[in-house]
Amino acid sequence: MGHNGQPEGAENPTTVARMAGREIIVTRSFDGAAQTVFEAWTRPELFRLWWAPKSMGAVISACEIDARTDGGYRITFGDGA
Repeated sequence: MGHNGQPEGAENPTTVARMAGREIIVTRSFDGAAQTVFEAWTRPELFRLWWAPKSMGAVISACEIDARTDGGYRITFGDGA
């Protein structure tokens, strides 16, 4: 494994930087059309498919997204048990 849990030579590595308080910055590049990437960030059913890759062992048990200005994300990890 390379840095940030990505396989060596990963084409689109993900980086995570903790800022102040509850702020984090996640950077990830995608080889896709802007509209497709936008939908993947704003539609919960798509977001759940890629945000927590199976290879990382995390499961998203609930996901709410309000992509409007001043909206937010609520993501719950776990198997719900």
